[in-house]
Amino acid sequence: MHQDIGELGPDKLEDQAEPAWSEYQAKELYEKIKDYIYKNLNEADRQIMILRCVHNMSYKDISGMVGLTEGNVSAKLSRLRKKMKADLAREGAAL
Repeated sequence: MHQDIGELGPDKLEDQAEPAWSEYQAKELYEKIKDYIYKNLNEADRQIMILRCVHNMSYKDISGMVGLTEGNVSAKLSRLRKKMKADLAREGAAL
């Protein structure tokens, strides 16, 4: 259902804009994370991060693919996320 902007009023217009702004912010953050992964991680770390975060694979499945123990995969992902969060925060990205 389409409404004319004039029918909404300032409060309703603000409510309508919030989801669009949140979606924009989410897309912007996604792009920053993707750029970070491709520019700052070596191939092995990039593969682990993508398998977990994009493909939502279990540590067990990832460990079988990359030849590390589940514990090593978990520790590596934890360190990678922590470093990425700190680096992006320094660049001004809100995580």
